[in-house]
Amino acid sequence: MNRSWTVALLLAFAGLTKSAADANSPVMLFLFVKDSVWSNYGVKKQQGMSDRLPRSLLEGLQAEELGFFQGMPEKLNVLERDLDRDGRVEYFIETNHGGSGGPHYYLYAAPDGRWVRLASLQGIIHVLPCDKGWPRLVEITRGGPELFVKTTWEFREGVYVSIHRERFDHGIIQEISAQP
Repeated sequence: MNRSWTVALLLAFAGLTKSAADANSPVMLFLFVKDSVWSNYGVKKQQGMSDRLPRSLLEGLQAEELGFFQGMPEKLNVLERDLDRDGRVEYFIETNHGGSGGPHYYLYAAPDGRWVRLASLQGIIHVLPCDKGWPRLVEITRGGPELFVKTTWEFREGVYVSIHRERFDHGIIQEISAQP
């Protein structure tokens, strides 16, 4: 995704003032994710995918608490991506836990044939390039005007774990605990 398109998308997500809309403003520089090869921002969610999800995953989802207060909805918002390039699709399934920080997703994969939840992510999700295995993910959530948290996730021992977090608060960037 080219930088100007990314900046335009981030402005819409961030709800920023016109003065912060400059691509070189501190907030825009913080929100930009260098080398991102894919992002869920601007990607049309595939609604009504329940019938296309593998039966074993759908059965597992029905047993889980996904934040839906009246049971599993007939239509799920789903993003598909083969993150580890093994030929098998992983699923970002939107839950009802989202809010002002952006949509919330659980990431599911079946690396050994059994569906497992690899991560719980919210907001804009970026995939970073990697040569083999599972890529790092960068998640950006919004807490308010010019208030964001950027978390880097790495695949370790069968799940994604938070390895780095930064908070942007009206021009001030500080590192915070790696654990969400």
